[in-house]
Amino acid sequence: MTNVHPFPSDVAKFVMAIRTDLGMTQAAFGAMTGRSVQSIRQYEHGLRRPPAIFFHDLIEAAPECRLRFNDIAITFSYRPIDSSDPARYTSIHDFFTGIRVLNGRSRAGFAAILSVSAPHIAAVEHGAKPEPDIVQRLALRFLRPTYRYADVVRRFRTLRPSTLDLRLRRRFQQLRSPQTDEKQRGQLRADLIRDNADLARQLAKREARRLTQPGDAAEAWTIALVKAVDGHDPLRGDFVPYLRKRIFGEVQQQAGCEWQSGTAKALRGMATRVCRARDDLRQQLRREPTPTEIARHLAMPVSAITDALTALSVRRAQPLDNDIAAPAPRTATMSFSTTMRQRLELLDEHLRAAIELRFRHGLDLAEIADRIGGDAHTVDSMLKAALLQLRELHPLGPHGHRPLRPALS
Repeated sequence: MTNVHPFPSDVAKFVMAIRTDLGMTQAAFGAMTGRSVQSIRQYEHGLRRPPAIFFHDLIEAAPECRLRFNDIAITFSYRPIDSSDPARYTSIHDFFTGIRVLNGRSRAGFAAILSVSAPHIAAVEHGAKPEPDIVQRLALRFLRPTYRYADVVRRFRTLRPSTLDLRLRRRFQQLRSPQTDEKQRGQLRADLIRDNADLARQLAKREARRLTQPGDAAEAWTIALVKAVDGHDPLRGDFVPYLRKRIFGEVQQQAGCEWQSGTAKALRGMATRVCRARDDLRQQLRREPTPTEIARHLAMPVSAITDALTALSVRRAQPLDNDIAAPAPRTATMSFSTTMRQRLELLDEHLRAAIELRFRHGLDLAEIADRIGGDAHTVDSMLKAALLQLRELHPLGPHGHRPLRPALS
């Protein structure tokens, strides 16, 4: 079979080209790479960017394609694998993958050297915690004399658990154990949420600078903590890093919901600084500060402060235009204009269905997910992609700017 070169300009086109070259359906391609049909569809439609591990799975499952990960990484802006230094990797799982790829080993060959099975290596690369003796064998076989096992342990937290980590491991193992009855499981869940509330609050404070309203940060850590307790698997890592990622993601989602879609990220950051400076000056001056006073306080141009204040004043979303309005009350059904219906016909059928259910029938994300499959996050991505395409089809406004898209929360 021939290699798929040169690479298409877009990673979505590349995934589709590989599948087409292999002569597979999306279902068969997903089964080969360990993904669902829905995930493959999202990759090919550009709704989700495939993670790096997807390409490692693809290379492992289809060696006849003769793909090399670093070629893919350079073309599509993934991080290339070019070092065995543990400090260059963000997780022990990426480290295992990197050492294997650097040494040109398949998972089966790598597993044979480490005296484990190939599925075991695949599980570690996908997030399972490696046993210390396997890490020792890896360091002895592949890292000497440059790096030692101690260097790997110092780099990755999961190999040097704290007292808190060990205690949480035991509690989560009990929570996930099939022998634990429902009453005990409910009590354990409640205890874990209560006992980690202070930790979650402290972690959220570090991310609260992304938000302009303190109340939103409080809501973010509360939601993230419950999701983390319900979703954490003790076999795939420690709870504290998992909680930190959950809080980071929830704060990002809250911050995104605050802003009108299309607001530049640089302007969002500027507006946050202006918001803080305005609060400080209010306390000092005992009145509302002027843009000039805020500019002097931050040593910035007045025009930049004015732009940031404007962004703050219109932080909540507005409709795309009169053709797509905000969701109507559930008792009413909206209709699209002839022009908007013509634009919708140019969209993929899944994106068109999501737009109609959201903006014509007023369904929320969860209800749309029940209708077309997937989950609320997937529907959110589909709606954003659809609105982006509609925005490109929309004529320029009176001042030469495209109208802003509505938020989808």
